[in-house]
Amino acid sequence: MTKEGYNRGRVYRDLQQYQNAIADYTKVIELAPDRADIYVSRGNIYYELQQYQNALADYNQAIEIDTNYGFAYYSRGLLYDLMEDREKALADLEKAVRLVCQQSSLKDCQKAQEDLRIIQTPGNGN
Repeated sequence: MTKEGYNRGRVYRDLQQYQNAIADYTKVIELAPDRADIYVSRGNIYYELQQYQNALADYNQAIEIDTNYGFAYYSRGLLYDLMEDREKALADLEKAVRLVCQQSSLKDCQKAQEDLRIIQTPGNGN
């Protein structure tokens, strides 16, 4: 169920059937509570639904599970920026850039770097 639930959750997300995606991701979390990536995926849906406290809780849980998971810091940094907590946003995005650039594709690295630059620029971001 873990792989199937995750994949089905992604399909539901892509179809914007967010409640179904949340339900599948929640089932996967129950079966594999140590999967930081699932918490980030569910957190991203909560973010889309403007359920920011739920998103923050999932990002925090992902970071607690894996302190080196760059996408968790990236997602939480964007959320902090939206919540107008510039200091936390910058700290998370700086860490995300370091981790994502080590762990992921060049495209993901460049995206994280660009988002960090935008938030670092006075008058930009939130």
